[in-house]
Amino acid sequence: PSPVPHSLTRPQAFDGLEAGVVPVYLGAPNGPDFFPPKAAVFAADFGHDMARLGAHLLWLVERPQRYLDLFSWKGRPLPEAYARRWGALVLVRPACRLCRW
Repeated sequence: PSPVPHSLTRPQAFDGLEAGVVPVYLGAPNGPDFFPPKAAVFAADFGHDMARLGAHLLWLVERPQRYLDLFSWKGRPLPEAYARRWGALVLVRPACRLCRW
């Protein structure tokens, strides 16, 4: 069973994206639905096994290009399905959305 409800994704999960780092997501199993493709590391991909997750993070540290690959989504258009699902939320920075409101 999942350690958290199926669709509980908190706004703080996206702070890493705005800060320019790769988030390590430990939350709900549908977390990947909320992130651009290959923009985060998901604990669920490692069976929520923290030793395996930690080994993967160390592997990324030892392979800087693989870590940088996790930022490649920034240079490509978002997949149409993702952009359609999230609309303006993914096209405008959070601070700008607040100003527009």
